[in-house]
Amino acid sequence: MIVSSVDSSLETFKRVEFHTGLNVLLSDRHPNATEGQTRNSAGKTSLIEILHFLLGADCDKGSLFRAAALNNHYFQVCFLRGEEEICVERTGSQPSRIYIVRGLEGRRDLPIKVEKDSHRQYISNENWKSFLGHDFFGLPVDPSGTLYDESYTPSFRSMVSYFIRRQNSGGFISPERQAEKQQKWDWQENIAYLLGLDWHIPFEFQKVRTREAALEELKKAAKGGALGNVIGTVAEVRPKLVVAERNAAQRREQLDNFQVLDSYSELSTRAARAKTDMQALSRENVNPQSP
Repeated sequence: MIVSSVDSSLETFKRVEFHTGLNVLLSDRHPNATEGQTRNSAGKTSLIEILHFLLGADCDKGSLFRAAALNNHYFQVCFLRGEEEICVERTGSQPSRIYIVRGLEGRRDLPIKVEKDSHRQYISNENWKSFLGHDFFGLPVDPSGTLYDESYTPSFRSMVSYFIRRQNSGGFISPERQAEKQQKWDWQENIAYLLGLDWHIPFEFQKVRTREAALEELKKAAKGGALGNVIGTVAEVRPKLVVAERNAAQRREQLDNFQVLDSYSELSTRAARAKTDMQALSRENVNPQSP
């Protein structure tokens, strides 16, 4: 996919168009500005955030796009998918919906819905990320029931962040991390996937690390007495153990000395004989002898 343009309903937003080859984004400089007075950083960081927003990034209450000045404005991205141009829009007021402007017609693998008031077509942001993950990186269109549906597996959002790095998140500090606080398992698995290596190896390592961490927490809880309310203290459990062992010893002794009374033995013998007689009588009734 090649992004061709980024636009917005904001009057102050200048449409950004990309062309074939290398594109360099620069800010205009005032004719009377000195060498130390530059606006070169203005706008580029915002454009990066807009691209992430349009490519499925989270949009919680603290997001820039939920601010009062931007909440009701849409942002649009158009990109080429082969010879097909796809244009979608997203707003801070409806961040869970990706509105389809152009392209994606007749796609059966996308659950496209129609908004009641505006009659606009849209898909959920989760389905949008799944579509992009499949188209960009070959991830399953529907991860349900696959290994990719588990925790600690490669994801579209993590991998695309390597190609659209955020400076504010520390994306340029180290080559293996697209964010300064990125977890070890996350960069190991996603880089392995991008390079065509076996990402299952760091995936299994992470499961081991998770079990080790859980074991350490359990040890700390046991030392601190936090498990006392669940299984009881040693002083509370020890008398119960003694009683249980005594009951078990008594049951074993009773079983070892178990004897059947003669009257019960005789009744058992009579019952067996009666059963045999009934079976013989039943066979005679079924196959009567000829006179």
